Amino acid sequence: MREYTLTISEWHPIDASMVSYVYDSFSGELSYMLDANNIYSHYEYDAIGRLVRTSREQLNYDFGNGKESFKPDHITGEVIYNYGKKN
Repeated sequence: MREYTLTISEWHPIDASMVSYVYDSFSGELSYMLDANNIYSHYEYDAIGRLVRTSREQLNYDFGNGKESFKPDHITGEVIYNYGKKN
């Protein structure tokens, strides 16, 4: 007998890996991708829809003495568009 688990609103075998995608409802662009460990990657776009930055969630297990600790996302890529402009 197989075991199944419910995630969000989808059924899949407990020993299977699954990747989830979250799209912006207005632009249709990919906003987040959740991997098999439920760690997200975030995608940011400029005003005309070009990918400008990708970042990945960081886990932080050191909360200190009764304090909550927060680590910002780790930027994994950044694109600067330069169409013939001289810096």
